[in-house]
Amino acid sequence: MEKKLVPEKNYFLIKTKTTLTKIKEIAPAEAEKLMMQISDLKLEVTGPMEFIYFDCTDDVEKEFTLEIALPVKETDVVVPQGYSIKKHKAFKCVSHIHKGELTMLYRIYEKLFSEIWNVSEKPTNQVREVYHNYTDQFSVDNITEIQIGLQ
Repeated sequence: MEKKLVPEKNYFLIKTKTTLTKIKEIAPAEAEKLMMQISDLKLEVTGPMEFIYFDCTDDVEKEFTLEIALPVKETDVVVPQGYSIKKHKAFKCVSHIHKGELTMLYRIYEKLFSEIWNVSEKPTNQVREVYHNYTDQFSVDNITEIQIGLQ
């Protein structure tokens, strides 16, 4: 568990409501559409794809807000309906790099939240998953950075 401050970033994103149960159904298609829009708009990508979760809990049926986002260079392009360009301020967080299957993330989240509470830190309502390398859900080649917001 490492504490860090993620610098302010500009994102091209799509925002949706979903549940942990349904995310596997919508995420691949939405991420692909996001990539096509970035290509069509000729936006300069400045980092890997991120899933930014707001108010997500361990209740797999509870709805939360998800931003599927790619960091991009600032621009004044006209954004298609359903998408937006948004600047996220610097983000204080606990960070952990996971290598391997995404099915293991649930256990890692449990461990990280336990460690956060044990050192008397308070998490925010925001969690990010940064996909430094993504092959598929079950690949041992995946590199995913989990970032849990801290107050």
